Amino acid sequence: MQLSRFSFVIVLVLSVSLSACSKQQPVIDPDGDILEVKEYKTLMKTGKVLVDPVHGEEVAFWYGTVGSDKSNGVGYIHKFQDGTAVVAVNLNVLLAEKGTHYEVYLKSADGKQEIDIGELTSIIGDARHSVRLETSEDVSSMLHVEVRHIKGILGESEIVGEGVLKEPAPAGSK
Repeated sequence: MQLSRFSFVIVLVLSVSLSACSKQQPVIDPDGDILEVKEYKTLMKTGKVLVDPVHGEEVAFWYGTVGSDKSNGVGYIHKFQDGTAVVAVNLNVLLAEKGTHYEVYLKSADGKQEIDIGELTSIIGDARHSVRLETSEDVSSMLHVEVRHIKGILGESEIVGEGVLKEPAPAGSK
């Protein structure tokens, strides 16, 4: 599935906006009662140099759409001066059935390297899922994102989303 540049920008903006607009998300039970409120912190790219108070100045950034006919979203990696990489994937996908879950991986282009980013979770019990990992591992060559729906005791899996993260083009280039 190919997206035009305009569509890609719209998906990116909406996905980042969805994940960053509300810093506090309520946990709601099936009856609609709020059980607790959780706060999530996320980095926002503003076009300026990003400086994280813990890891220092951002030295590299990759982003891209992640999805399939079963999901849509965005993934990104921020790499900082201290060598830390923050990897995040925000994905709209149906809730996993009981006994199954979604797991996110970063892979190298040749498929020889792979890192498990973690389990996608729905913050408020709907299609909006996210996962975030801080790592000191060099992920700059692992820019292929793969989301797997893990099923059953044997861990059978189905790919429900994928994408390739890229560095943004310099300002003014075409």
